[in-house]
Amino acid sequence: MNFRKSQAIVLHGRRWSESSLILTCITADYGKVSVVSKGVRRPKSNVAPYHIPGAHVELIWIHQPQRDLFSLVSIDPVERLQPFTDIARFNSGMRLLKLVRKTTMPESPHLAGFHQLLRSLHALSDPLTDPALIYWQFTIRWFAEMGFPWDLAQCNVCGHSVRGNQIGYLVEQGSGICNRCLKQQSTTQIPNLLLIGGETFAILKKLETMPERGLHRISVSERSREEIELVCNRFSEYHLGFQIRLKPIMDVVSV
Repeated sequence: MNFRKSQAIVLHGRRWSESSLILTCITADYGKVSVVSKGVRRPKSNVAPYHIPGAHVELIWIHQPQRDLFSLVSIDPVERLQPFTDIARFNSGMRLLKLVRKTTMPESPHLAGFHQLLRSLHALSDPLTDPALIYWQFTIRWFAEMGFPWDLAQCNVCGHSVRGNQIGYLVEQGSGICNRCLKQQSTTQIPNLLLIGGETFAILKKLETMPERGLHRISVSERSREEIELVCNRFSEYHLGFQIRLKPIMDVVSV
């Protein structure tokens, strides 16, 4: 038998039978894998807590070529991440996991993305950090991991720093147009252009470069919050063909 072993983060679980669960995980070494965890839903199972979405675990499974569903041999915790303490953190955490699940292919490792996801999950345990900022930052960095990097350092037209009260954001390129260049062009003729505030663009630049531990220093107005959410959704829809929407909380699988 071909056994494989790797650290993993649980992305999703769904019922397989009376007592089993299909677990979808992102692994550090092998990309996304789906495994059958037999007996985990029995009342006396002592590994059920390790199957919760967001858990950081070590997996051993039997790899069978030409199959996309494998048998789980063992699952052990690597560390105990803090549980999501409120609805906002729960929603941001579920969006992180869903984004990774929908964009990662089996047998396609993303080691940098794996560690970025782990850092973002750690950041969600910080009560001082806005959970929405964590999700938006992860989205920007995960897009880069998928081959769609953002370039917010300079204006797409003149090449200078992007400044001004109103900024143009180009959804296709993931870049900005400064206020001066924006005034010299007909915005209606620029495809996939979003007009956003200068504050919004400045926050996006910080999210692109700032470490997770510094996010608690960023404050976001309601207007910027709406605009950043729009930017992330439009970029996702344009390049990936979907937006990350959540089902009601009661629809999340519980072991």
